Amino acid sequence: MDSFIRIASLSHKLHLGNPRQTVEEMISLMNEAGKYDPDVYLFPADSFTGSQLGTLAFQASVANACENCVKELLKYSKKLRAYLIIGSMLFRDGKPQSVTYVLREGEIKEVLFPESWDYVFAVGNVRFHVLPTSASQLVSSGFIDQTAQLGTDITLIPSSSPAAAGNAQKDLEIFRRFSEETESGVVLASGCVGDTSFPYVKRAAVAVLECGRVLSSKHSLEHGVFTVVDLDADIIRSQKVKDNLPVYAENCYDLLVSQSRDSLLRIVEKDPYLPKEPEAQKDYLLDLFQLQAASLAARLEHIHCDKVVVGVSGGLDSTLALLVCHRAFTMRNLPKNQIIAVTMQGFGTSGNTYQNALTLMEQLGCTILEVPIRDAVLQHFKDIGHDPMVMDVTYENAQARERTQILLDIANQHNAIVVGTGDLSEEALGFATFAGDHMANFNVNTCVTKSMIRKLVSLLSETAYFKGCREVLGAILDTPISPELLPPDESGQISQKTETILGPYELHDFFLYYFMKYHFAPSKIYLYAKKAFADSFDGVYIKEKLAIFFKRFCSSQFKRSCTPDSAVISEINLSNSVFSMPSDFSAELFLQEIESLQ
Repeated sequence: MDSFIRIASLSHKLHLGNPRQTVEEMISLMNEAGKYDPDVYLFPADSFTGSQLGTLAFQASVANACENCVKELLKYSKKLRAYLIIGSMLFRDGKPQSVTYVLREGEIKEVLFPESWDYVFAVGNVRFHVLPTSASQLVSSGFIDQTAQLGTDITLIPSSSPAAAGNAQKDLEIFRRFSEETESGVVLASGCVGDTSFPYVKRAAVAVLECGRVLSSKHSLEHGVFTVVDLDADIIRSQKVKDNLPVYAENCYDLLVSQSRDSLLRIVEKDPYLPKEPEAQKDYLLDLFQLQAASLAARLEHIHCDKVVVGVSGGLDSTLALLVCHRAFTMRNLPKNQIIAVTMQGFGTSGNTYQNALTLMEQLGCTILEVPIRDAVLQHFKDIGHDPMVMDVTYENAQARERTQILLDIANQHNAIVVGTGDLSEEALGFATFAGDHMANFNVNTCVTKSMIRKLVSLLSETAYFKGCREVLGAILDTPISPELLPPDESGQISQKTETILGPYELHDFFLYYFMKYHFAPSKIYLYAKKAFADSFDGVYIKEKLAIFFKRFCSSQFKRSCTPDSAVISEINLSNSVFSMPSDFSAELFLQEIESLQ
């Protein structure tokens, strides 16, 4: 847990003209948030008086009241290990100014005046930047470039912005972009509710963001609000390194805060690849599909080719590849019968998948070829001296390689290219036959996980592109994922189910995301997975599948090193144009760490 920093952002109810009661409100909120043992508490600007005092700001009694409020909170801070960031008012050169106090364990660590925008301090190894500002000032004052160069991990923003209809989401988007462009955490505390109603009204607002993701956001026009979130320095720093941003800061306090915690205070989504909001998710998936199709259309145009060959099994991967081909041919105004779709029944082909493949090919207007492979594979077994009753890896891979040979030879006959169907999940786990379904002339699915393919095919079935195929696409979606290389069971149903062999793809896709995007160690991936899948899998099961992931990921690089061309169209991908590792790298380093997990 040593890379996590626990942030409490609080916006209290302000009792205008009664600072003492206001402090009581602040302490009450801190008592609630304190149950989670934060490392930092952040309050809004002008926490005691509000920001609209006008001429009253020059009254000595107001200044004295603010000083007394700070003393009260200093006393309270003695029992905290955490930093307490509060906005107040202070006379300077005979004039009242809004300032920000940094308190810890009964001491004033710093008083920040408006010009102190670059103030930096550290908690453990996590570096903070205190930036009293508003959303509008953030955009207009050039703070993005300056903050990025400071190399800090988390920007704390005590604010006192007025409320206006619709500006809560608008301001949040500004802070989200700031977080994304500086690749940092951003913590906002704004308000306070209860400030005067003229000329502006205030809303209590808190938010915590991390590298462009909103981890928590709350606001109220009626009462105070707070949120407590664990920000992850590993995520922040991995993204800074990726974008070549500084990851250091000088002249920092470095006072370690204890982190003896056994829980993780942040939402961890089961599918981190996709936006959380349904409409945004739909837009992302449709854009991904269009990019798949555009990449194939571009390849066909550049090599002056107007035909493709694709093997169609009735499974999800080949279904999506066929839909991509159909869309690419629409983009290039090519007749759909120049998509040569081939079904190749083998020892494991079930009646359902065979029929679904034929139906889909027919409805899409493809040229349909049926090439059974049983006899050819049996002859091959005879040639190499393999007993067909021994259903081992030779039995399985011989079928996959026979299918690939057929596709490549048909492509030669028709001056076409073979479109590969393998996906990102299969590349990560090496779940493909070397020189079999691992090979093609151009791949279209290699930036799409198995989990995403299921959602994408479901979405495409509802679009105008493929509305006529809705029924067969639904049947394909209901089919278990299988390579169909072993004979069906006695009832004719699929006997070889991939997720029974490997474990759920949703877990492996999750592991891959955090391993690739943030370079997490296995122990950190395990912690996140337990949080995300708490309602689905226990720690023992997750640990077992995590070991499978790393064993297969490391041992499968030799396949990834010689995969066909494919376009890099998603953030997480294993294309050999952007990812490399030694093919003989041992997984032992990772497995030893996994073994020690509790």
